[in-house]
Amino acid sequence: ALLVLPKDPSSVPEVQQADMVAVLKVLKVEVENVDIILTGLVLMRYLAQRQENQKRMSSSNAVSLVLQALHLHDSHPTLQGVACDALGNLLQDQANADQFLAQRGVD
Repeated sequence: ALLVLPKDPSSVPEVQQADMVAVLKVLKVEVENVDIILTGLVLMRYLAQRQENQKRMSSSNAVSLVLQALHLHDSHPTLQGVACDALGNLLQDQANADQFLAQRGVD
């Protein structure tokens, strides 16, 4: 059920910076745990539909986290798809796009 969160951007809540930092901090620690990071990426994909959340994620280097998850879990197709969707949403924000380019994106 978590993989099918609403796709209507108007339904996406605006997350406070402290809460965003806390969530991303946990995900960075748990990036090797496929179940936790997949759930986190689904949440990131959902929240990054909202521009304010994209900006908040950029200050916590969310793009780096997504790229790390892509590399660590390269044999998990569901995770790869969700991560790419999350990146697609994140990269709508210029700061996130700049981070993506600075890290040379994905191979």
